[in-house]
This record gives sequence, C-alpha cells and structure tokens, in this order.
Amino acid sequence: MKKLFQLIVLLGLTTNLMSQIPNGFSYQAVVRNNDKALITNQTVSIKASIIRNEEEFFTQTQTATTNENGLLTIIIGNEDFQTIDWTDGPLFIKTQIDPLGGDNYTIENETQLLSVPYAMAAQTAVTVPDLDLLIERVNKLEEEVEELRDRVEELSKIPFEEFSLENTSCQWINLENPLQPNEVVIINSYEKFEDYTTCAEGDYIDFDFLKHSLILARGYSKLDIIEISNKTINKVSNNEYKLDIVIHSNYTITIETWNIALITDKINDESSIKLNVSYSFDFETDFIYLETGEKEYLKVRKDKVVILCTSEEEANALCEDEIFISADIHSFIWVLGTIDSLQVTLEDLELKPGIVSATYGLEYYTTALHFPTNKITVKFKEGLSPEEVINAVGLTESIIFMELSNPNSELYKITLNVPLGNILQICRNLFESGLCKVAQPSFIMILHHPFNNN
Repeated sequence: MKKLFQLIVLLGLTTNLMSQIPNGFSYQAVVRNNDKALITNQTVSIKASIIRNEEEFFTQTQTATTNENGLLTIIIGNEDFQTIDWTDGPLFIKTQIDPLGGDNYTIENETQLLSVPYAMAAQTAVTVPDLDLLIERVNKLEEEVEELRDRVEELSKIPFEEFSLENTSCQWINLENPLQPNEVVIINSYEKFEDYTTCAEGDYIDFDFLKHSLILARGYSKLDIIEISNKTINKVSNNEYKLDIVIHSNYTITIETWNIALITDKINDESSIKLNVSYSFDFETDFIYLETGEKEYLKVRKDKVVILCTSEEEANALCEDEIFISADIHSFIWVLGTIDSLQVTLEDLELKPGIVSATYGLEYYTTALHFPTNKITVKFKEGLSPEEVINAVGLTESIIFMELSNPNSELYKITLNVPLGNILQICRNLFESGLCKVAQPSFIMILHHPFNNN
C-alpha cells in the first residue's frame, strides 16, 4: 500500500522571463509517512517524471535532505527541457520517494501541472498580453504556495498558554525526585500535579487540563523578566517534541539551566521534549564615536547608576541609603550603585542631599560596566587651538579644568561642570563639529563576568 504524501509544488522561474529560457523549475514537498508524521532531517531519493497522455516522456532521479519541518527542495529539469513542447497538454508530474534514499519508491504522488513552466513556453508567446498573463499567474501561484507553507508550519506547532506566577522566583520541586537541569516535566493529571510544589506562597488557580498550559518551573522575579513569548512546542516525531520559549528581560540576566512544567493532557509521560530557551534583552542603547567615525553602541543599564557627590562624607552617607540594593564608593566622591529600576529613577536620586549629578551605567558587550564621569578626552584637529574649538561648540562656560594628558600627547583631559547625563551627547557634538579627531567620555570601568548582574 502506498503511503500518504503531502506536497507543495512551486514552479520557481529562476531567470528573467525575457531572457534565457531556464532548464528547470523548483519543486518543494512536505514528506510524511503513513502515520502522517513528518520525515525530518533525512536523506531521501526522489524520482520525478513528466507525463503526457499517460506516457512518461521525461524522468529524473536525485537525492535531497528534508529539513526539520519535513520539507525538501529540488530542481527538476536539465538541458532536455529546451526540447519539450510545454503548450501540448495536459501535463502531469509524478513523484516517487524512497525515504531510505534507495530505489524502493514507497511514497508516490501524481498531480496535474495546471500552471506549466511558462518561461519554457514563452519562446512561442510573442504578445505582451501573454507575458502579462504569465507573470500574473506565476505571482499568484507563488502567493498560494507561500500561504500553504505558512499553514503547514502552523499546523506543526502547538501553542501554550501561560499561567504566570507574579512577584516570585519559582523552583518547582518533585517531592520525591528533584528536577534535573533542562528537564521538562509533563503534568497531565491533578494527581501528578499534587506531586509538585514551589517556593511560592498561596494557592494556584484551577488548571484546565483541556488547555495547553505552560508554567516556568525555574525563573526570575518580575523585576528581571518583562514577558515570555513565542511559547510553542513543535512535534519532531511521534514521541519527540521541541519546546521554544523566549525570555524578554529589561537587563542582562544570569543564564542558567532551566526547568519548566507543561500542564497538558495532550502529551504523555513517554514523550521526550528538548527545551530551547532563548533571551531577548529589551533595553535602551547609547553610543559614542570612535576615532574612525564608527559608532560604538553601549547598552543603558537602568539598574546601575553613577553619582557625583559634593564630598566624601556625603558619599559615605549615601552608600547607607536604603534606596540602593548595593552601593560602593569610588575615588572618594563617586558612588556606584545598584537600584531597582522599576521603583527608583534618577530624579529620585538627585533629590538626595549632597548629590551633584547622577546618570545610568553603560554596558559594553556584557563584559564591562562603564560609568560616565564629568571628564572627557579630546584630540583637536591640526591647526586648531583648544580655545577655538571649545568656544565654537559653546562649552566655554562649562570648563572646570583642561590639560594635556602628557607633554608628548595630543590628547586633552577636560573636566566639565555639566549634568552627567549630558556627557555622551557633548562628546558626539564635538566629534560631529568636524573640529576634533577624538571626543570620548572618561569612564569608571568595572569588569564583570558576562551575564552577571552584580
């Protein structure tokens, strides 16, 4: 008995219709076995024949590898296509597939070529209306194929609804066997659900096992996570699935191994699920100009702040303020702090006594935190005096101190009396004026491990 075969055919005209006649067309098919399961990531052999009046007048065999969605793509055709009269129809295409890559073709399908390879018949078409009709029909066919491809992809996915656990970091625990890293727990009955507990307080809502539901089994507090999206589970084979979720964060979070729980009656305990967690960091960026003129982007860390204080005593007192999660003194009058960015703003900080100015920290490729200071480094273009440039960009009244880095250097260190939040923009203005080769902030730099919040 021949197995079922679901296919999508795309006659892909790969050359301009007014130029050389192509020697083939693109053919795509989604391959399923008799159980309607996708045949994925497997090399198969395919025999393609073109039929007229029940006679196979063109035959070609080749191999192809299906992708993770069971889709294969080949080009059917060769130089013999030039001799075929495509206007003499009806024409049919017959495909036979051996899933094992041999010549035992157990999957078979035959379908009429309702839209023939028109570029190959175009040599007999001489009027512009014929060409317009050809283009219209080919475009319509491509649209229909794209819709079918999207539909097939959607059918292979199972969406999961999320029951969120707010304001808590949850660790699901099997009372008898603690979860292993990257384990996916399938909870498909109330009895099994009762075998698990979390560190969260309070009762949970009643779960509807008729729905597909997803719960984070190991996560972070609401402060860390903005949302969880793209919760889909793809069926790879009969008892194999792949679960994809995307964690959106408002700053870099520590990436650890994850556990999750699926609440469903649609998957049994014998199923194997591969967990794939990816991260999308939703954050603001700022940038500085390199000497080459390229922009160097930095991530704005709204949980990290740098504060200039009026004195060492005020800095010490500020470090004890409960507004910070943690805080340290740097160079006597500078405070580097960690705050809850959902509760505390720069405006809140600048209301504190003894604070001159404050701004957010910046992160460079997750390997170092950069805290802007009130100092910048500038290299003026030849023939221009520092005073000319400073006056031209309107900084004369903001200069506290300016000196060469060393006698043999062209770099000037400039201390400014401006809000710390304006430092990067001032550097950009200097560079964009065309009067400076270099204009960059002087940072307090703290190295840290990638993905480390501290």
